[in-house]
Amino acid sequence: MLNTAKVGQMIPLKWRLLDGSGNPVTSLTSSAVTLTVSPHTCPSGVPVDTIETYTSGTTVLQNLGDGNY
Repeated sequence: MLNTAKVGQMIPLKWRLLDGSGNPVTSLTSSAVTLTVSPHTCPSGVPVDTIETYTSGTTVLQNLGDGNY
């Protein structure tokens, strides 16, 4: 699946983080997280999937509990 979004839209990134023993990590702070994005070229004919986007807002790290951010 290929995900697409228009320029200027915010895309929420959701993940769950576990430690080496499989326990949820619940103590991250925004200063501890770095996100690196790089372009990826997909082959032609790949189906396009609609993704959740926001037209405006601020970038924040939200701890949703149980290792979910």
